[in-house]
Amino acid sequence: MNSQCEFSTFLPAKKIAKNLHIPLIHTYHTVYEDYTHYFSTNIVLGKTVVKKLTKSILGKTDCVIAPTEKIRKMLVNYGVNQPIEVIPTGIELEKYKKITDKHDLISLKKELNIPQGTLILLFVGRLADEKNIDELLRYSALLNRNSMLLIVGDGPEKVRLEKLVLELGIAGRVRFVGMICPDEVSKYYHAADLFVSASTSETQGLTYIEALASGLPLLC
Repeated sequence: MNSQCEFSTFLPAKKIAKNLHIPLIHTYHTVYEDYTHYFSTNIVLGKTVVKKLTKSILGKTDCVIAPTEKIRKMLVNYGVNQPIEVIPTGIELEKYKKITDKHDLISLKKELNIPQGTLILLFVGRLADEKNIDELLRYSALLNRNSMLLIVGDGPEKVRLEKLVLELGIAGRVRFVGMICPDEVSKYYHAADLFVSASTSETQGLTYIEALASGLPLLC
């Protein structure tokens, strides 16, 4: 039995594994110590709670899957004694390598009201505090006016970021695209000139890999 979330499916998975007399394997996806601002204003206290809670939950498993070596080392430092195997999350690279039709890219730029010849910067991800999108916006304000920052995704910080765009006076050079169908994401990678990110927390950095697979340079 493989559980994927500490706070929703873990307990049911643990019960099923016990009833069926099978091992419980848990995949640890998130570096929660980078998200303590959601439940504690005290960073030190928040990280202490995360470490103890993580060790307690993973102590009830037979094996842990970490998506990267970075996560494995972090869990070892937490004092997790269960076997930890590093298994990267798979990505279908072919759909990003596939060249998007030139006419589709022109249509997309028209739809987003982006003039031809504009330098297009792209961010793909959740609009949350740890993604540090403020920094992208402030640097965008320093660029020449022949540039556009596309922000693909949604999240709790969207309204505040939209206000910041107005304060910086760059409303004409930023587009909040919102959530899009996963099958459409590659089109945005191919339409852009540069993938940008100032994120302070990435468990795996899947969007970085997607951008590279699309042939898009990264500035992170």
